[in-house]
Amino acid sequence: MKRVKILPILLAALLIISVIPTASAKTDAEALLNSVTFKPDHFLAKGSADYEYELKAGGTRNSMSGQNFLPEDADKLIVEAIEANTTEDMTNYQKVKAMYDFLIVQTTFKNNGYGTHQSIYSVLVRKTGSCYDFNYTMMAFLRYLGLNAYTVKGYTSRSGGGMVWHLWAEAVINGVAYVFDPQVEQNICGKRVPTTYYRFCKSYDEVGNNYKPESTDNKIIFASGAVSKTITGLMKSGRTLGDFTVEEEDLELLGYDPETMRFVGWYYDKEFTEPIDPDKAVNRNITIWAKFVSRAFSDVSKSIWYYDSVMKVTLETIMTGVTEDTFAPKDSITREDFVRGLARVIYVGAGEYDGASTGFKDVDPDAAYAPFIAWALEAGITKGSGGGSFGVGKPATREEIAVFIYRFLNYLDRGFAPSPAATESFKDADSVSSWAVDAVEAMRLTGIFKGAKGYLNPKKNLTRAEAASLFVNLLEYLG
Repeated sequence: MKRVKILPILLAALLIISVIPTASAKTDAEALLNSVTFKPDHFLAKGSADYEYELKAGGTRNSMSGQNFLPEDADKLIVEAIEANTTEDMTNYQKVKAMYDFLIVQTTFKNNGYGTHQSIYSVLVRKTGSCYDFNYTMMAFLRYLGLNAYTVKGYTSRSGGGMVWHLWAEAVINGVAYVFDPQVEQNICGKRVPTTYYRFCKSYDEVGNNYKPESTDNKIIFASGAVSKTITGLMKSGRTLGDFTVEEEDLELLGYDPETMRFVGWYYDKEFTEPIDPDKAVNRNITIWAKFVSRAFSDVSKSIWYYDSVMKVTLETIMTGVTEDTFAPKDSITREDFVRGLARVIYVGAGEYDGASTGFKDVDPDAAYAPFIAWALEAGITKGSGGGSFGVGKPATREEIAVFIYRFLNYLDRGFAPSPAATESFKDADSVSSWAVDAVEAMRLTGIFKGAKGYLNPKKNLTRAEAASLFVNLLEYLG
């Protein structure tokens, strides 16, 4: 399974309030809901590929039973309620608002403690329910009408101050999460409609501090600028996007075609003007957008021997192009770039070593590569290039790279100590520096280094194309 490291949606939750939020940009709920294509029954079509996709996207939102699917005998109650309160000629917005109003007017809040899939019966039959009951039912209405809806649990502010445990409904529209909370709406404004709609189709930016996550898990929404599909993932607060892995099959849900496209990177905006910082800690719910371009780099033809290797290492973000369109395969790889690639092989994020001192006089502590050199120093992968320097900007030779990988394998407890005499297998073994002999032989025996026509060329600089090939060999060796 191919992997793309990053990062993206969080899970925010809160509830019972009477505090009215101060919003940033206001959501035009009517325009928003009428602008998207609803898919009636889509999100409850059990057994379908689409249902499996949606279940994957939302199934880990919280652990409470019944939130992601409904008992078959509850379907009838939901459909009857929708049919009794909506008409075919209504707009999407009117239908959603009608069911929201239905819960506010025809159901009375009571903290009865049901909190399971029985919530639907409590609301639609008993006409009373807790926040769980209100919002499981609201989620069901949203899903049956055709929105990508979930329930979320956490805390909400209350009129007397402080926070209280709560569960509310949420729908993800165009990669953005919106709150739907008729129970709190009723608590704030009573049973009158039209109400002020403080909790109807509001983004988390708008509801502000009135909703809080139940834990330090963040919800990351991964979206594509080309399509409206989203996938979600959870991450502990304080981790970096570089610590998060997105499988290739998930990218395909976003519109990625591995035969014709290449993943470029993640952005904070769907216009792709602001690339994400993979080393910045994630401490909030966040949406990031995947950018794809034509599969090939302009300077890497499909017929060249290193094409597949370049495609693989860039897909897994072990290496990147020097520009969006070029890979520069014939350029030498620098020592710091190779060390950073080793870190990416095992998902070491720069955030883990941000600000760590290396002691090397040529390493700028604020440089993007500095945390990776700090990691490599701590892991025993590098000792510098002499004279108190790491060798920043210097091309890495083939024997230097062999030593880097050799120490990297030892760091992972995957190394071994071969016989120095065995380096005779390379025709130019006698030109290998004494400090690199064991490493070179180990690389030959593992198959990571194969040489060229029997020659290692140990003092020759390693090209970026050769580095890509070595990283692929390393991945295959590690399994």
